Amino acid sequence: MEFKKRKYKAAEVEKIINENSAEYEKKLAEQRGRIKELTAENRKLSADLYGFKQKEENIAYALTEAEARAGEIRGAAEAEYELSARSLRIFSERWKEYFDRLKEKYPLYPAAKQAEELRQKLAVLLKTGNNRALSGELSAALDTAVPAAGKFDPRGKIEEYIAATESNGFNLEEVLNPGELKLEDLCKELGLIEEKE
Repeated sequence: MEFKKRKYKAAEVEKIINENSAEYEKKLAEQRGRIKELTAENRKLSADLYGFKQKEENIAYALTEAEARAGEIRGAAEAEYELSARSLRIFSERWKEYFDRLKEKYPLYPAAKQAEELRQKLAVLLKTGNNRALSGELSAALDTAVPAAGKFDPRGKIEEYIAATESNGFNLEEVLNPGELKLEDLCKELGLIEEKE
């Protein structure tokens, strides 16, 4: 098959070029507009991304600082708590010495028994080393052993004292009518002076 070559006149060629040129210019203008839109959007998104990266860095820095500060606070609190627990251990040892003497002198006095039971609970709690549970359990033990202060009842206190000391030879009559009283013997009994050997 043979193609026929067609010859165009200059006016026809110019007309085809003008039509194609106009269409090309129109498409080119649309493409340039779209490129400008995309470039502007790209700039905006780049700026947003930069802002987000800055915020992310600031947040990471703030979190790092907060964790460091929390560690410092936790360490200080644990050190202070350990110091308090140590003070309680020393107090418990001194308390034991005091109440051993008190228990020896007044073996049937309920308050001495209660105090010794409370001291034993404290000693057990201090040996566990669980500082977090210590304060709650100690508070509960104190509430059990030493109930919240109510009305002052002097008669009840006197009756309680008499009941506790009655079986160990305490005689109220001897207190009210001591007979011949030697100050030196009384001071020795109260532990104000030591007996000479």
